[in-house]
Amino acid sequence: MQAYMCPGLYLEEVRTAPQGELPTGVPVFLGYVRRQAPTCALTHWSQFAMRFGDPLEHSYLGYAVRGFFENGGKMCHVEPLDRKKPHAIAVREALEDSAKVEEADSVCAPDLTLDASGAVVPPDVAVHLQAMLLHAGPSRQENRRFTILDSLHGLDAEGERQHCRQLLEAIRSAGGAPEDFSGAALYYPWISVPALVPFDEQAGAGERVETVLVPPCGHVAGIYARTDHAAGVRKAPANEIVNGVLDVETALTDEAQAGFFSARDIPSGAVNCLRAFPGRGIRVWGARTLSSDPDWRYVNVRRLFLQAIRWIEHEMVRMAFEPNGPDLWARIRRELNAYCFDLFRGGALQGATINEAFFVRCGEETNPPESRDSGAVVAEIGLAAARPHEFIVIRLVHRTGGTTVGGAGAASY
Repeated sequence: MQAYMCPGLYLEEVRTAPQGELPTGVPVFLGYVRRQAPTCALTHWSQFAMRFGDPLEHSYLGYAVRGFFENGGKMCHVEPLDRKKPHAIAVREALEDSAKVEEADSVCAPDLTLDASGAVVPPDVAVHLQAMLLHAGPSRQENRRFTILDSLHGLDAEGERQHCRQLLEAIRSAGGAPEDFSGAALYYPWISVPALVPFDEQAGAGERVETVLVPPCGHVAGIYARTDHAAGVRKAPANEIVNGVLDVETALTDEAQAGFFSARDIPSGAVNCLRAFPGRGIRVWGARTLSSDPDWRYVNVRRLFLQAIRWIEHEMVRMAFEPNGPDLWARIRRELNAYCFDLFRGGALQGATINEAFFVRCGEETNPPESRDSGAVVAEIGLAAARPHEFIVIRLVHRTGGTTVGGAGAASY
């Protein structure tokens, strides 16, 4: 600090760096590790062994973290499960501890179906734990995170539909709110990947390739991060190649996947499929949440709103204790309009004009005297989120004199 020798007025110019955007595509993984350690941020796969030791032979955590980085992930957090406690308690405690990781915007639990000894938990217990990921205390109320869920191992398409139905019932019976269903996506089937080799044995592994079936959540989380970095949360994380995968546990046909759309006991398309397409690789072929509400049907729409909520909470807290009046309202409108305009300009919102894409209200109409007397300032935001096009229909009309290709535009040949 500069020393001032004489009383008076002194002006100092202070330059502050612009505040960066909140990160997205940052998952927190819950799972068992060899060497117990506190929650840790990783920016490279090799850091896993440095921090937690070589992955446990009976754990899927290492495969999830490796798959995350293989598919474009930049940073993740690992929250170890306590191996000395019963499995359900360890999951709940890890979930609550992970709520402290402010930068994480999603949660994955690849070891949810295994206890500390590597034994597979009963299906009803696994379903209960999956439901707990969505409605357990702090993780829902404070961090606004999206949950990436795995199918159960060894199920055919009909079995996975039943699993989805049981999961929805478990969420309802646990008192799940509507946002719980829209705050999660379910992926099927499990995937075949190269078996992990301890880091000190990798040089001598040669051409030996052993495979293992693992849940897909880590690879999917990497695809979330990849699409976020390329286009933002506005883009649906689908029709993307899944790197590091050799095969899928169950090869699905169009007819099999159609069953997830036509089933009456689950929301249409609530099971997102990983499909192997000849010549196109293995791809994520779905981007729907567990919600039956059309407004919250798509993963990118829900994640866009969750990101907006995180940004608002992060930015608006600076205005606490400011005088509640027209100057504050104008400031709130200005900052929220700027944020929404950036979403509109980036293609995240529908509409040809700003008025069609969003609105921001904060003034006397949203802040009557009784509201101001209680110490509250109220702002309203409306966003028309852009939705993905899942079905591309091209009509071929044969007629005398040429063929007309009809779709967004028609051309005659």
